[in-house]
Amino acid sequence: MIARTSHTHPSYAADNRTVLELLVKSFKEHPTLMSSIRPHQRSGNGRAALEAVMLHNMGNTKWDDLIEKAMNKITKAVWNGRNSRYPLIRHISDHRTSFNDIVKAADNIDYAVMNERTRVSYLLDSIQCNHQQLVAAKTAILSDDAKRNDFELAADFLLLNAKSFKSEKVQGGDWNISALKQKDGNKAQVELRYYKKKEYEKLTKDQKVELHRLRKEKGENGEGRAKDLDQSRTISALQSKIDKLENLLSHTISVMESRDDDEGSSEKDKEPTGVKKRVRLNNLTNALDPDRATSHQYQVACH
Repeated sequence: MIARTSHTHPSYAADNRTVLELLVKSFKEHPTLMSSIRPHQRSGNGRAALEAVMLHNMGNTKWDDLIEKAMNKITKAVWNGRNSRYPLIRHISDHRTSFNDIVKAADNIDYAVMNERTRVSYLLDSIQCNHQQLVAAKTAILSDDAKRNDFELAADFLLLNAKSFKSEKVQGGDWNISALKQKDGNKAQVELRYYKKKEYEKLTKDQKVELHRLRKEKGENGEGRAKDLDQSRTISALQSKIDKLENLLSHTISVMESRDDDEGSSEKDKEPTGVKKRVRLNNLTNALDPDRATSHQYQVACH
């Protein structure tokens, strides 16, 4: 109808501007499309703006860009199992989606779509994981013609073998860590360092047990000895204070007994022996406990 519509009819100019207004209203939130329309806004040429939009966004360039993007995803994207947010099933899904984009582009331009064998080769090359079960699965696919020439069979076989180590949170990759404490036998591998709360919660039960054992061993060999030495010093200091107090107590008792002997003619000498002992005991207690002496004086004043 565009080719048959008269361009000389009086209503053509009004319709042409109306088409432009409709295009601007529809594509105003799409900068890429507006860039094709903008050169024709001043002249109000809606027909030229529509042709520009069709040429820029429905031409061969669009399909070439789609193929290039899909091929980059297929040939350059790598899965190594280290990122828990990017599981193997998502990686395979990306390969499948990219292939579908290539097929869609090939329906509009002349492009040779890869066959199933090539798809499987790209998928196996993109999986760079050293986990022994995945390595064995890749080898099995290469030796089986059915899986080697069928992308879906190969993908299903890989996912089936990937489930066995997914629960262990290993994901089949070489871990990039600062240090690793490895022991003989089947003991858990864990780094001997300080762990924040969230880091500690991520450790397995065996790793927590091994970390506790390593810390205890370190304490007995190094830090434990230093702690025992500090405790010995503290005990020695307390013992020294106790010895000083005992000497002071012995000296005080001797002084008080000598005073009692010197005051043989006083009234205290006439008191019974039990009374003098209680007086000496009270004096000694008051000397060692000033607070008790103050309380005793207060009670005497009250009486």
